[in-house]
Amino acid sequence: MHDTLSAATRPYAADSPLAHLLDMAQAVGQPTENEQREDAVTAAAPNTHTAYPDTLGRVLDAMDWTGHPALHAPGFGFGFEPGATAWLDGGLWLHHALREPSCP
Repeated sequence: MHDTLSAATRPYAADSPLAHLLDMAQAVGQPTENEQREDAVTAAAPNTHTAYPDTLGRVLDAMDWTGHPALHAPGFGFGFEPGATAWLDGGLWLHHALREPSCP
């Protein structure tokens, strides 16, 4: 997940609309790692069954998916959204993410 609360590039007044919006965003907070895992699995299973009903949809169940939280790589300028993986066997895993990773 991208850091939505990064510092503004210019100074702003403590009572400005921007300051109030940042305060509201801070109060909402970010999803926990467990919430990210659950959301990733919740998205992966039905998406796979809808997109590939005659192949992956036949061999993978919702319980086959394992969720993973977002992964950030400080200093490298990229990160990975929460995702889910399913073991296919033979050393192969299927990875599902809602968005592609943002790489430099």
